Amino acid sequence: MRLMCSNAVLTGINIAVDQNFQDVKHFHRLCARKFYQLIRIGFDEPESQKKALDAAKSYNPGYHKCNLLHLPELQRRWVEACGKSSWARHSYNPSACCPQMVNIFSNAFNLWITKLKCLPICQFVMGFEAKLIQLFLTRQRNGRLWKDERTVPIASAKLGDQILHKILYHASSRPVWRSNHKTLVTNICNMPSRNVHLLLRTCDCGKWKISGVPCVHAVAVIAQHRPPRYEGYVHEYFTVRRYMASYAGIIKGSPSMTESLQVAGINPPPLKKIRRLS
Repeated sequence: MRLMCSNAVLTGINIAVDQNFQDVKHFHRLCARKFYQLIRIGFDEPESQKKALDAAKSYNPGYHKCNLLHLPELQRRWVEACGKSSWARHSYNPSACCPQMVNIFSNAFNLWITKLKCLPICQFVMGFEAKLIQLFLTRQRNGRLWKDERTVPIASAKLGDQILHKILYHASSRPVWRSNHKTLVTNICNMPSRNVHLLLRTCDCGKWKISGVPCVHAVAVIAQHRPPRYEGYVHEYFTVRRYMASYAGIIKGSPSMTESLQVAGINPPPLKKIRRLS
């Protein structure tokens, strides 16, 4: 299991995640919207803002360094002080298969429980459990609707977009020297060529490794297979089977306040106070 958390100024949330998800590998990242706000505050020139954002969105370390070199030294130090692992896409841990975060966890959670905040603790717990149960039922219903598909719709949409753009790329019919699984992919518009390794599921552009969905270069290579099995190269986290397994559990609600508690009867003490004889 992987858990993504926003690395904003939320000390309480971060501590709670560390304490309650000790057996889960989780990563802290800066929300993309928050980073964009910081860029607009720290950079006055639109061109500098664009270079900083391009550096953050680059899947490839080479493009990342190239964009940073075009920034003034003071601004470059300011950006690098944020910690690349939390905002630079190429530095993300690939096991999470999450190229971008656009929501701050605490804000989304507070919005979700807005109507429950002013309730007494017992009613709050029951209301929160009801929301969780409804969420799980909705996700389970979605999984049943997708049972004939291999991947979830969001991954299928990303893969379909890459398939549409594969006509701009040409994959070599011969593998790269000394490798039976690596293929050279060139762009017909004279863009840089990329090496695709289907066995390792990697590409020089870096997008496939971070996102978990084959990039356009990988799709161009897979298209040479007959028949091309594009969905077979999507990370297993995006499969319908994994999705249904994530929401297969059952949440049991707490007893209602109106339910009587079955308490065993308590017998009186066996001894009584002896009256003093006069």
